[in-house]
Amino acid sequence: MSKNIGLFGLGVVGSGYYQITQKIQQFIPKKVVVKDPHKPRALQVAQLAYEADYILEDETIDLILELISDADEAHHIVSNALEKGINVISANKKLIAENLKELLELQQKHGSKLLYEASVAAGIPIIEVLETHYALEPISKISGILNGSSNFILTKIFEEGISYQEALTEAQKLGYVEANPYLDVSGSDAASKLSILSLHAFGAIIHPDNILKLGIEDISHEAVDLAKSHDAVIKLIATATVQEQAIHAFVLPTFLPKTHELAQVAYEYNGIEITSDYQGEQFYKGKGAGSYATGASVLSDVKKLALGKGYAYNKYLQAKNLHHETSSHIDIYLSSSNETIISKLGIQTREFIRNEEGIQLIGKVSLQSLLENQKAIENNAIFIANISQELAHLSIDRLGEKVLVQR
Repeated sequence: MSKNIGLFGLGVVGSGYYQITQKIQQFIPKKVVVKDPHKPRALQVAQLAYEADYILEDETIDLILELISDADEAHHIVSNALEKGINVISANKKLIAENLKELLELQQKHGSKLLYEASVAAGIPIIEVLETHYALEPISKISGILNGSSNFILTKIFEEGISYQEALTEAQKLGYVEANPYLDVSGSDAASKLSILSLHAFGAIIHPDNILKLGIEDISHEAVDLAKSHDAVIKLIATATVQEQAIHAFVLPTFLPKTHELAQVAYEYNGIEITSDYQGEQFYKGKGAGSYATGASVLSDVKKLALGKGYAYNKYLQAKNLHHETSSHIDIYLSSSNETIISKLGIQTREFIRNEEGIQLIGKVSLQSLLENQKAIENNAIFIANISQELAHLSIDRLGEKVLVQR
C-alpha cells in the first residue's frame, strides 16, 4: 500500500482529491507542489512547495499524483517518475493521449504502473469497465458525450433558447470552462479522450491529431431551429467504430432525436454507449466534470494501486492488423455565410439552400476530406454536424427555397 504520496496541483481536481482525503483520513498526500506561490488558496496544506524536484527527488515518495493542466510539464513529471519505477496517477488526458506508446513502453521497461481513470469522463469508471468487463469481448462501437463543458453550453442553448455566447459566458462564470475555452468547444478535449478509449476498447493507438474534430463554436441559429423542427437536439459526440479491422474515429456535433439516450444527457454530465458482440448496447452516465467527481475518480485509482491492480492492456497486446481509417463517408448538415471552401470539401449534396443569411446543405462527405480541411472549416466559421442514422429523414425544405442538387 502506498504510504507516501506526492501531489502535483491543487486546482479543480487536486483540491477535490485533497478535500476528500481529509474527510476520510486516508491517502492524504505527504507533499504537495503547486505552480504559483502567490495564488490565494482556500485549502490549508502542510508541506507545500513550488518546485517539481521537491517530490521527484524524494526517495520516500512511492506514488505520484499528477493533476496539473500543463501537458508538457505533466509529461516531464510522469515520465521521470515512471523511469524511477514510481507508480503514477494522472488526470491529464492531453498528456496521456499524445504519448500513449511511450507511456506504455516506460511502464513495461521499469515495472511501474500508470493509471488515469480521471482523464476520461470523470464520474464514469469507463476505463475500468473496458479493462475488466469487456476484457475478453470484442467491441464494435463506442460513442458518447465526453466533454461536460460543451454539453452544458448546448443544453442551455436548446432548453433555454439563449445564444452560444450567452451560454459560454454562463459556463465560464460557473467554472465549467477556462477563460480560453478552445479545447472544450472545439472538440479537442473529446478527441484526446476518444484516443484513450480506443486503446482500451479496441487495442489501437490513435494520436488525437489524426482524429477528425469539429466543434460547436460556430453553431448557427438555423441549425438549432432545424433540430427543433425535427424534435431533435445537437450534441457534441465522439464516435469510434470498427469495421473489417478498420477503426473510424471522429468528434462532431450530431443531430440526435430527443428520444435517444445521449440526447437526454444534460448540462455537465457525460454519457457513453458501448456496442459489443455478446452484450449488445450498454449505456453509462455520470458527471463529466467537477472537483469532487474527478477527485473521487483519482481516489479510486489510488485504491486500485494500493491493492496491486493496474491496466492489463489485453486488447492492445492482442490487436492484429487493426488500423485507423478515414476514407468512410458520413451524412452531414452544413451552414455558413461563406461558400468559398464548400467546393474543396467534395460534398455529395442532397439538399441546398442559399439566401441572404448564407447557405445550408445536407449531403455526404468523407472523413478524410473534413480532416484535411479541418483548420479551414474553423477559420471560415463553417458549422458542420453529423446526422445520426435515426434522423436520416432530416430535411431543410422551406417553402420552395430548397434546391435539389444531383451529383
